[in-house]
Amino acid sequence: MAAFCILTSGCGSVEGGSEPAHAAYASAQSSSKTSTSITSVKQVKYESLKIKWRKIENVKKYEVYRADKATGTYKKIASINGTSYCDAKIRQNKIYYYKVKPAADGAAQSTSKSGKIKTAVSLAKIPKQEGGSAYAQVNGGKPTFSSYEKKRRNFEEYAALDELERCGITYACIDKSMMPTETRGSIGMIKPSGWHTVRYDDLISDKYLYNRCHLIGYQLTGQNANKQNLITGTRALNVTGMLPFENEVAEYIKETENHVLYRVTPIFKGDNLVCSGVQMEAQSLEDDGISFNIFAYNSQPGIVIDYKTGDSHAIKS
Repeated sequence: MAAFCILTSGCGSVEGGSEPAHAAYASAQSSSKTSTSITSVKQVKYESLKIKWRKIENVKKYEVYRADKATGTYKKIASINGTSYCDAKIRQNKIYYYKVKPAADGAAQSTSKSGKIKTAVSLAKIPKQEGGSAYAQVNGGKPTFSSYEKKRRNFEEYAALDELERCGITYACIDKSMMPTETRGSIGMIKPSGWHTVRYDDLISDKYLYNRCHLIGYQLTGQNANKQNLITGTRALNVTGMLPFENEVAEYIKETENHVLYRVTPIFKGDNLVCSGVQMEAQSLEDDGISFNIFAYNSQPGIVIDYKTGDSHAIKS
């Protein structure tokens, strides 16, 4: 049985990564012709891990197993006719160990070297919130899109929810044709991870602490009741942290009809259900009219938030 371990921030991004966002590394050892060996584990579309393995002669069906520890219990996650599998249900900032074996009883087995993928944005690199600032610059305000990414046009990608039902990276190349032409509908049926309906009438003008925050704003792509695009965010995050940047992009596209590469990454610490904030990156492709890379804090003045559960309380005066 082939084994492979993986460290991932998977669907989105979390605290703890030491490498730049979206960097990847994987390694595997070769195997004999009569046994299967995992050859690679790579992230695809910022949302899944694709496991590939070596084909065994006269074997069509394989079983994929996953564990949280090298010596832990491996649970079967898929039976596949082929030599690759995409694992979308990956919890952020965890090491995963994979094994692959032929489905037929008594078939040959082998092991492979371990490898790892890191795609985390580190909270350690984000300045602590001071003076009620809504956001902080990341990477000197410069987005981190590759030259390949800048060649893509007119697409939307929304990461699958992870094992804790948390949103991941949302990513799009936006132009005017993608912007909505009708009024936004209801989203009250969506309950993002960590959601609580709680009011602080004396502290928040709109009373409610949490909003269902669109990662990619509705005004940009028309995505509304998409659970892969909605997080539990404070009123402050929604209105003073994210909205000004969304408005800037929307106004630019309407005026120029140019394309904007746009990526929003909710950043969770550990297994917290509520994100610490979101990284927002944007780059206009026909000129330099839009360019930013910021981290918007998911906090609310006068209120303490338990990011692990979403519980909250007012700061005692």
